[in-house]
Amino acid sequence: MAIVEYFERKFRFTHVEVWDVRVKGQIYRLVLKDEKRKTTFDDLRYPPNFKKDPDDLRDNFVKVDVYSEKLILEATIKTCLSEFAEQCTDHIALAHCNIVVEFYVFPNLDEVELLLNERYGIDINAIPLRRLQHLNQGDY
Repeated sequence: MAIVEYFERKFRFTHVEVWDVRVKGQIYRLVLKDEKRKTTFDDLRYPPNFKKDPDDLRDNFVKVDVYSEKLILEATIKTCLSEFAEQCTDHIALAHCNIVVEFYVFPNLDEVELLLNERYGIDINAIPLRRLQHLNQGDY
């Protein structure tokens, strides 16, 4: 059974949070993104012949990307990280949100910050020190 040994929220913006989570001695970087839009069937990644029910589409879509430096082979680690992501989103009205967790291999976790800049326009290095003194780092 895999358990979270350590976790640290690195950044919290109005629609993106970044966490480092250690499981079995390995650090994983989680990027939680509130898309602030209705979920689509493409978001849910149903198998091709799966019966799609419009009631499955909720009013908001939250995406969680989990990055690791090597492929996660243990299902218990994926389950543990998915459960952690769910706990991070427990405060939202889950009956009205879909939360999807996806796993990626990224050779250098420090470079995930480059993805934040590329995908969301968040430049971690440009955050003024005064913003790092608060729970929420910015209005990105």
